Amino acid sequence: MKILQFTPFLNNQNTQNNPISANRYPNMSYPNLKPLQSDTVSFGMRRKAAETVLSIAGDLAKAAEVRTDKKLEGSGIVPMSICQQLYKETIVPYGYFDNIMNKYFGKYIADTNNPNRIILEIKTDHKKASSVHEKLEGIAEKEKQRIEEAGGLYKFGGIEEARKNVKDLVRGCIVLRDSSKSSVRKVFQIFEEMLKDGAISKFTEVENYYPVLDSVPDWVIRGYQKDLGIKLDNKKIKAMTKFDYFSYPDLNDLKDFVSVAKKYNPNLEPLYGKDLENGYQGLHVNAELPDGTIVEIQISGHDVHDLKTLIEDYIYKKRCNKKVKNPALNEVLEPLADKKEKALQAMHANYMRFAYVGQRLLEPLGLGQKHSHTRFLTAPKPILERGLGLNQLIVTKRLGERMMRAEVS
Repeated sequence: MKILQFTPFLNNQNTQNNPISANRYPNMSYPNLKPLQSDTVSFGMRRKAAETVLSIAGDLAKAAEVRTDKKLEGSGIVPMSICQQLYKETIVPYGYFDNIMNKYFGKYIADTNNPNRIILEIKTDHKKASSVHEKLEGIAEKEKQRIEEAGGLYKFGGIEEARKNVKDLVRGCIVLRDSSKSSVRKVFQIFEEMLKDGAISKFTEVENYYPVLDSVPDWVIRGYQKDLGIKLDNKKIKAMTKFDYFSYPDLNDLKDFVSVAKKYNPNLEPLYGKDLENGYQGLHVNAELPDGTIVEIQISGHDVHDLKTLIEDYIYKKRCNKKVKNPALNEVLEPLADKKEKALQAMHANYMRFAYVGQRLLEPLGLGQKHSHTRFLTAPKPILERGLGLNQLIVTKRLGERMMRAEVS
């Protein structure tokens, strides 16, 4: 079977240069995973998962760039050395995770010969020390403020507190071709195979994100038809207010999967519906690898994924009052972090909510196909006047990227 290579999250390197490749170092062992039962010999079974599933653990450890950032070291609440330690601890588990995602999901990825396979893309990511530091600093600052306001004295809890607060050091994303129930059901079946084979020890969290809708505004109904080619009749509008319509899988399928997962983790408490303000929709699971490392896996349709990764991740970051590295985009997004702009922020969050919903309603695409419509729902006039429409923001993002390249050259 041909082993497909995946592009790491947030990394634009060509896949042929990706060091995570099962074909390059077929005889390397995976030294710091605890041994698994070896009652079978096929690639997906326990012996294979334990002995040969990671190809280059040693090379990863040697080649990993874990530098001391002098600018961050000693600044803030969280020592940079702790973040570097967390990164080092997950180098080998990341290689293992990347490999099993390849092994179990690779044959379902669409290609030119099989354009209608259920998966468009698999991504894996190993969060760098600087990103870990940024996240932990944000958490620590909030906790410090809370404790000091109550008259206490905050003290950072060291490596144990860091491990507790950062559970997405290793993560993956499954981008589905469509949002059909059959596609997600197949992902569940593969997860069950991974459990039975011992490639994953257990699932520790299951979260299903979906928006609760009471009604659909007229401007959204008009926008869907004009921008996205979606005509909403009364029957469809009524259906949009029901839970199952937006739950990524059928609710019964999700419960069936959880019942299997509970055999391996009786303490698993799933969250069957979580309504985020921005309307994001998808299924997130946390899984424990054989060495105890927790990994996060996100499952979403390609249109939802495009909205999230192309622009909404930047919007979310700015709403959390963090600086966006893209200079042009950072400036335009400033109102979303300004405490004086509450009305605009509420309007924009509602706009984002229906933009995500619209993406979920789009027809599935084959490999290389594109929708012949505006990429995302057009915003109401007050948002457009501030340059905060999604399509506007993408243009601004590209402008900022050109500015950054010009500065480098």
